[in-house]
Parts: sequence; structure tokens; C-alpha cells
Amino acid sequence: MSIEGGARAGMIAPDEKTFEYIKGRPEETPKAGAWESAMRYWEDAALGRGCGVRSRKSGSMPRKLPPIVTWGTSPEQVVSIAGYVPRLDQVTDEHQREMLTRSLSYMGLKGGEKITDIAVDRVFIGSCTNGRIEDLRGPFARHRRGQGRSART
Repeated sequence: MSIEGGARAGMIAPDEKTFEYIKGRPEETPKAGAWESAMRYWEDAALGRGCGVRSRKSGSMPRKLPPIVTWGTSPEQVVSIAGYVPRLDQVTDEHQREMLTRSLSYMGLKGGEKITDIAVDRVFIGSCTNGRIEDLRGPFARHRRGQGRSART
């Protein structure tokens, strides 16, 4: 959840479920003996072996974080559910101001709105954080049937 938390980059180590999902797929996945070699490489990379990076766990616990939502068009445009949409006068970097201007325009926002005052009229279903299409099929089917849908949506 590093990107959703506002980070610019993040890595999620592959797990057994990931390996099972991609093994034997017709795309450009390693075959036969090359598969075992690739798995060892991916596992080593995830642990930081041989690259001068140490694997460590963060001391922060996600359950202590407030809900985080995006107000814009990029995963980096996030704020706490108790927060506000940024205003142009708060941004000094020209590139960031340009991105903010485009996002505010696209989203129909002015800047400074309280997140909880913004009506949810569209929801984008994505597959970030190691998500798989299989994980999205159930919630999408319920949405199509009108279950779990807000009256404001």
C-alpha cells in the first residue's frame, strides 16, 4: 500500500499465489528449468540479496492509519479521509502546479474542498497492490446488480 499512502515508488515481493498465477501462462514466462531459476532470482531480489539493500519491516501498523483516498487522477494525489483537496496557492513547484491544475479541472474541483464533502459519482476499479482480476470479479458483479451501491452514486 505504499503508493496508496502517497509514496512515489513501492515494491511488493512476489508470493506463492503470485507464482502460481503466472506459472505456465502462455505469455513470456520462463518455462521448464528456467522457471526455477527465475523464481530464485525473484525471491532473492525481493529480499534484497546481492543488491546492497536490506530487507526490513516498517514499525508502523497500517491499522493505525486513517482511510486514504485519491482526490485526483494519480495515485500520488492522495489525502486522509479527514483531509482537504490541495489548493494551487499551496504548491510552489511549477510542474506540481501544472499537474494540480489539470487534475482539479478533470475532477471538477476547485481546491480546498473537504474530502468528505465530495460526492462519489464515479468509482474506478483497479488492480493495484498485487490485485488480480479474480479478486475484482465478485465486487464488480455485486455492483452491476446494484448491491452495495450508494444512492448518491
